Formats: sequence, C-alpha cells, structure tokens
Amino acid sequence: MKEKMAEFSISAKVNLEGGEDRTKRADLYAFAFGPDGALVAQGKLKDGKAELSGKAPADAELELYISPSEDPEEARRSMSHTRTLTAEDFKVSSGKRSATLELMIRPDEWMIWFPFRFCVDGHIRKRRPDGTLCPVSFVKVEVFDVDREWCWWPWLRPLLPKLPRIPERYVVRIPDLLKPKPPLPDPPPYRGKLRDLGLTLNPGESRGFNPQPDPPYEMGMASEFSSVALNPQPLPPREMFALKPNDFDPQPDPPLPEMMPGMLKELGRRQVAQLRNLSLTSRIAPWFIFPRCFYSKRKVCEAFTDCSGYFRCCFRWFPWHVRNGHFRFDNVPDVIIKVTQTIDGVDHVIYMDPYTNTRWNAGNAHIDVAIDDEDVVCGGCGEILEGTNAAAILQVATDPLWNIDAATGKHHTPSENNVAYTGFFTFKGAFTDDLRTGAQKYYKVSRRKVGTATWIPIQTPLNVLRALPFQPFKTYFIGPQPSGPAQGLYEIQDRVHWWINPGPGGAQDALVQLDSATVEADEGQYEIKLEVFDNAGAKINTVVFPNHIGNGSGVDPDPVPTNVGEQVFSIYLDNKDFDFSLESNANACGVIPFGSTLDFTVNASQENGRIRAWDLNFAKGMTGVAQNLADNNYPNGIGLVNQSVSGAPLLAGLTGTCAFALTLHVWPHLINDGGFHNGRMKPYAIAVERCICPPPATDIVT
Repeated sequence: MKEKMAEFSISAKVNLEGGEDRTKRADLYAFAFGPDGALVAQGKLKDGKAELSGKAPADAELELYISPSEDPEEARRSMSHTRTLTAEDFKVSSGKRSATLELMIRPDEWMIWFPFRFCVDGHIRKRRPDGTLCPVSFVKVEVFDVDREWCWWPWLRPLLPKLPRIPERYVVRIPDLLKPKPPLPDPPPYRGKLRDLGLTLNPGESRGFNPQPDPPYEMGMASEFSSVALNPQPLPPREMFALKPNDFDPQPDPPLPEMMPGMLKELGRRQVAQLRNLSLTSRIAPWFIFPRCFYSKRKVCEAFTDCSGYFRCCFRWFPWHVRNGHFRFDNVPDVIIKVTQTIDGVDHVIYMDPYTNTRWNAGNAHIDVAIDDEDVVCGGCGEILEGTNAAAILQVATDPLWNIDAATGKHHTPSENNVAYTGFFTFKGAFTDDLRTGAQKYYKVSRRKVGTATWIPIQTPLNVLRALPFQPFKTYFIGPQPSGPAQGLYEIQDRVHWWINPGPGGAQDALVQLDSATVEADEGQYEIKLEVFDNAGAKINTVVFPNHIGNGSGVDPDPVPTNVGEQVFSIYLDNKDFDFSLESNANACGVIPFGSTLDFTVNASQENGRIRAWDLNFAKGMTGVAQNLADNNYPNGIGLVNQSVSGAPLLAGLTGTCAFALTLHVWPHLINDGGFHNGRMKPYAIAVERCICPPPATDIVT
C-alpha cells in the first residue's frame, strides 16, 4: 500500500556557539532526509536561518542536516550537525506539518567547517660578500606547515652572547651550525603509558616512540605551560567537550622574552629582536636533519617573489585535520619556507628557517630573510621609463648619471670631485613599454675618445637569465649580434619574460658592460652613445633620449634635457694602479728595543692624483681586537701621501716584550661596479723587545 504523503515546513535558526560573527556570513546549507534516507528538502541558510519545505511520509521522523557542503551526499558523509525531528517537534494545521526550532552547534562541531585564511609574506635577499643585500627575484617560495621543534636550541645557545655584535640579516648555514655536535639532553619525566615501559626500555629507546620530542625541561621551559598545551596528540573527544577551543591547540603561544627557554630568559627585548634577523639556511630540509623534532609537515601554498624579492602566499587553513593517522586540532600553523631557483635545469634549493617567533603559531607572518648561497643569483627591478618611444642610459657603474659632470665626465658632487671610472663596469638604462613590446627591437652602445672621430661599438658579450613567468630560468644571449645591416646590437628585454642579469649589478636594466682596461691604459675622457634599432636593423631616428647628465651639483636636472635619435655623454677613465707602503723605525724584522720611540710613515701614490683615503689599524698580541691608529681622506683625490704617524698608543702600558699586528688599507679615488674601489690592504708586524736578564753569577772562591 502506498504510504500517505504530507506537506511539511521547517524553520530553523542556527547559532554557532562562540562564533556568532560567522553565523550570518558563513555559507551553510540545510538538508532534510526522510526515513528511507531520501532527500526531501534542501536550502541555503540566509542570515543564519534555514527555511525548508517539501513532502514526506505523514508522521515520519525527518533527519535535519546542517553542513558547509552544498552536496547532500557529501553532507551525509561529512561531520555535519544532525537533528532528528519527531512528531513532537511538528505542529499540524490544515494537514500540513510545521516545525520551528533553534539550533545551538558546539565549537567542536562547527570549527571543522570553516577554514581560516592566512597569508605569509616576506622578503628574500642575498647577502653579498661585502655585506650589501640584493633581492632574489622570481624564485619559487613554498610554505610548509610543521609542528614545533626544539632541537635548534642546543646549537643556537652559543650564538646568543654574540647577538649584540652580529650584523643585520645574519646568516648561519646549518651544516656549519651543527659542528661540533652537543651532547644529547637528558630525557624529561615520562608520562602516561610510557611510564609502564620503564622497566623494559631505556630512556633513549623509549623516546623513539614519541613522534615529537618532549619539551626541554632541562632548558628552562616555563612550568606554567600545562601538559595539555604541550601534547602533540589531541585529547579524547569526551575531554574535548569540556574544554574551550583554545585548549585543543597542541602548540603553546610563543613565549614572551621573560618566559623564553633557557638562555633567552636572560636576554632583553633588544636581543630577542636581533634574533628575529637570524636566518638558518640549508639545502637539506630541516625535518631530515632532525627527523624526531617534526611531528608533521605539509605544503600549504606556493608563490614566486617579484623582481624586488617580495612574496605573498595565502592559503586556507582547516584547524581540524588528520595528521599521521591522528585526528587533531591546530589553531594556527607554524611555517617554514623553502626557496627554489631553477637555472638551466639545475635546482638551487635553500630551505630557510628564520628563527623568529613570528613563524611560531602565527599563520599571518612576515618572513624577512637573507641567504648567502653562492649558487643563488640575485637581481632587481631596474628603472621604469615613463612615456612612449623613449630610451636612456641612467647609470654608470653605481653612479646615477646626474653625479657625472657633463664637462669633464668625472664623478662630481658638492662633497667630492675628480673621481674617475676604472676596470669592469656596467651601463644601466631603461626603455618605455612600447619599445619592449611587439616586434623585437635592439640597442647599441658605442664609445670614442674625446678628440677622435670614429665610434666603436662596445662588444662585450652579455648573457642573462630568462624565463617565462613561473617557469625555470635558462641562459640567454642578449648580444652583441647582427640584425640586417647593423652589427654589434643587443636585444631590448621584452615584457613577456622574466629577466635576471647574473653579472655585476644583477638588475634587469644592465645594457652593456665595459672592460675599460682594454680601452685605456692610463687616463682619458670618452664619449658614450646609445642608439635604438628596429627588427630589420634600421636605426629608429624618432626615439627620444632623456639625458640626465649632471653639472657638479649632484642633483638630477629639472627639466631633463632631451635628444632625438641618440644619447651622448662623457665619462672619464683611469686605469693606473697605485702603490702604498708603511715605514717604521724598527729594524728589518720589525723589532724595536723597549723604551724606544716608535714612529711610522704612511706612503701612497697614484700617478693621476687619485688616492682617496687610507687607514692604519693595529691589534695587540693575541687579543684579536683591532684599533685605529690613524687615518685620512681626500675628497678630491691626492697623488702622493707621505704622512708621519706616532706609534705611542702601541707602547702605552707595556711592561715587557709585546708583538703587534698592523694593517694599512688604501683606497683609490675610482669607481667600478662595486662602487668606490674597495682598495687593498697590507699586513705588517712589530715587536717591542725587552730583555729581563738574570743577575750575574757570584764568583766562587776556592
């Protein structure tokens, strides 16, 4: 006999306990299923209310499901909130059943429904040997969620006393950090079932059962943290129901400076802030180095740095998840990032663990790290040239063009003059977007010595790295190359690809590099010319060239003069070497008698009058602490230095024989791709000798 059907309606107000703000803006769905499991009504919650209507067997029980899924079958399989509606829940009027009810859903049910949105951003830079930082452009950044680890602390503790002296963006390579290996800490007291194994297992073996090491009590962990907070395994469900959501989190909040483990208790906030600048780097993932320190690991998102080395990676985070076969609650992730640069099919991988509490229980973290891996190529954005149909050389070596005096071609600002360019350096420039799109266009940079008529193209080969967005980089030849009748041309870098110049400077705007020593052995003024050509090798005579050349003021001219068809300006080259030495009144072995006056003479010379500065430092014996004895600088350069320096500070307080190490550092008044020439150093040694002789032997009378 066919079962009698009756109309029904359900009006349900849904409340999320502790999450009232989510109720109205969350996407939730309601489903009603009949006694045979058939779907009889469904609808989406609006303003936290569900309105369902349909037909079902008269007087039959209905199952009401509230779920974040809009698929009724998935709602039945997932952890939806359910409520059985019996005859007592309905009122009957005119043959139609209606039910009005209010649902209160506990946090342990609804929190699994809603992912949090976290964003990790940061800045990836490379620390060069000279200490400067260069952005690492267009590299893949993968963000991993890991559970907390304490294993770094025994290795990091020796660094803590050095924190006040370390430079900003300090980099430690993990293989170097792990030498020598410290002794393993004693195991903490056992809890739970591990206590029962004490008679049969030694402490070291029993620790192997723990997927995450116990908290290091021996390192001074604050006892205020409860065992529940430190437990990587969630509590049984019956205990969860009695706790607040925050109590489920197996990760404790990052300790304040006064609660930091071990030696960090003794550090002030300033030193803790310095620790945030510490980057631990390794090509091997940290969970392979300390496998027992990481309870779990999971990649949560992936992004790429921009041309300035910045990245931003956002992901959805479900606080309830299954890890290693355990259903657990983790309120916020702990993040570690992996950076990969792929060049010519070779992955250069750097795992970076910036040791800072910004990544501990903080999904929305800013991670500012530096690396020093020699295989990683850094780059930069380069200049942006506004407008259309325009091009310009904007920089010579590290000098903006307005620091070059148009009349002399020398670096000239109000504070310094007579600076020339030397060695190997780069010309950098920019093009407007219309010259970087469409058919391939080219440029040529030429030189000629002032007073001569022939322009000679600069022919230094330029290989750069090029990639389609989000793809590996490959070596790419820019030039010089022919196009039609024109020779010695270089491709204008287009807007379709990502570009990195692996040479000096690293920026995208490197146009051509000049080895000036092959052009000028002594000194001289040269003119530089920039031209632009089309795909057929014909010169584009309509291109406008802003010329930012200076006048000695060190300020960009306003308005900037322009030329049509080509840009011409002067630079001054000087490739003469310099000599320097230190003289003293000590003998050839550097020894002077105790009590004598100690005097030095600093000598330096450069034929073209370009000695920029010098300094003389000394260190006493085995102290290793360098002190300045004397120095001088010459803002317009000088050809000959012959300066006397008193060595009296070395002799102060001496009571016996003592040795000293001296270092003379001299800088020329010259610029290359490293900025002002970094000069050269010479070491010297001095010994102040005092012989304390024994008294003469008494004659023996026989």
